[in-house]
Amino acid sequence: MIATFTGTRNGMSALQLRFLEAILRSGLIDKLVHGMCKGGDEQADAIAKRCGIYRIGYPADDSVSEHWRMDLDCDEIMDPAPPLARNRVMAARCGFLIAAPKQHKEVMRGSGTWATIRYARKQDKPILLLPR
Repeated sequence: MIATFTGTRNGMSALQLRFLEAILRSGLIDKLVHGMCKGGDEQADAIAKRCGIYRIGYPADDSVSEHWRMDLDCDEIMDPAPPLARNRVMAARCGFLIAAPKQHKEVMRGSGTWATIRYARKQDKPILLLPR
């Protein structure tokens, strides 16, 4: 099954990291999609790599500060796209979404993580919200 990961640039909490590792070690996921940003995406990529999961990166285009983008050695890297358009594609591509937001109260503006959660909701995708 393909899962998409979305998380904050501030990275995951220790609890979120433990939950994500348990999920990725479960054998249910064979491909993990993420947005190749520093923080949560970077952490998720490292865990997936350790677990032997095929990793698909969707980098943001140059409209995103180079400070936040990561050059990760994913198994497959898609063409760069504007962040919100990329998030829609990542939500559409998955069997379910794994989300590790900074806060569990929904943020309507300024959070790509919550935007991706909303895109997945609109497509009736199952969403696993990792506890903080």
